[in-house]
Amino acid sequence: MSSILILVFSIAVFSIIAEKIRRNAFKNLSVFRKIDKRSVYQGEEISATMYFENFSKIFIPFVHVEEKVPFELERVGKIDGEKIGDAKYYSNVFNIGAMERLKFNYKFSSKKRGVYYLRTIKVSVGDIFGFSEDVMELEDFVEILVYPKLRKLSEIAFNNNSLIGDIIVKRWIFQDPLYIKGIREYTTDHRMKDIHWNSSMRTGKLMVKEYDFTSDRQITFLFNTQTTNPFWNVYNGHKLEEGIDMMATIGVEVINSGIATGVWTNGQIVSYSGKHGNEMTGSSTSVKRFLEYCSRIDINTKFAFHEYLYNMKEKFDINTVYILITSYMDNEIAAIINALRSKGILIKLIDISEKGDVNIPGIERLHLSGEGR
Repeated sequence: MSSILILVFSIAVFSIIAEKIRRNAFKNLSVFRKIDKRSVYQGEEISATMYFENFSKIFIPFVHVEEKVPFELERVGKIDGEKIGDAKYYSNVFNIGAMERLKFNYKFSSKKRGVYYLRTIKVSVGDIFGFSEDVMELEDFVEILVYPKLRKLSEIAFNNNSLIGDIIVKRWIFQDPLYIKGIREYTTDHRMKDIHWNSSMRTGKLMVKEYDFTSDRQITFLFNTQTTNPFWNVYNGHKLEEGIDMMATIGVEVINSGIATGVWTNGQIVSYSGKHGNEMTGSSTSVKRFLEYCSRIDINTKFAFHEYLYNMKEKFDINTVYILITSYMDNEIAAIINALRSKGILIKLIDISEKGDVNIPGIERLHLSGEGR
């Protein structure tokens, strides 16, 4: 009988101690997360570490941690989380000793451009018998940017005249933000419209204008996310993604050539801070800033494109070359573009539609092919 009483008493004592440990565990437990980078290219790995620090002199027998991760961020390795809605939940169970610090290393990556958030960490602490547990959600906010997929310019395929990306950048885009610095003999790399006829007649052979950069010219991409009417419907979102990849590839080349480059878009901009609007000016563009902005463009449309252009019409600058990237065109958009052209605004068009039927008479136009992508 006495042994039974001792057993019952011992269990009661241990239960009281366990309950006290459980209730006070969070007072002495620190949980936080660190990652090695917050902006990556598609497929690039991010190294993360989850830290647990027990500042108490008593060990914690049961800790269950659950991390919510956007579905597009994939854990590297064999670990597979539970998919619920648009996220995956990754769990780990362990105990932590008195005055001990534990850390768990893991990696994840994403194959999809965008902005992703790591938010809360759910931590459960239980008693030694597993009868009860306390749960706390810790706010640990992290923003991760996944850049568009950059390609070699030669890999960008256009259906027009068999031109490829590097030639387009050098001849179709760069030529207009330049000034004529002289005359040289014609080669097959030159455009017919660059022939200087007076010099050709005088010398008896074809001569062309030779260009150089001006310091005040800029390039601004006009990226239209509207794909149909009404504008809030999304159709062929993959073509918009291809368009963003192309814009990023060309934009990086232009920036590295020393030309200030901006982006205007009617798409929604993903920004937790709200500091990023629908325009990124080219006055102080860096490649990193440009790629970050391209990452934040959502394929969902915020404004009908003709409304956006109308609201921006006074901000167009005659010293800027505007490259319109779109898969959709209507009469209202075309009318505003033509009105801008009549004021001397230089606009070029890249059609990213499936059929290649986006066209405005009088506007230089290219159609992005799906080949090579």
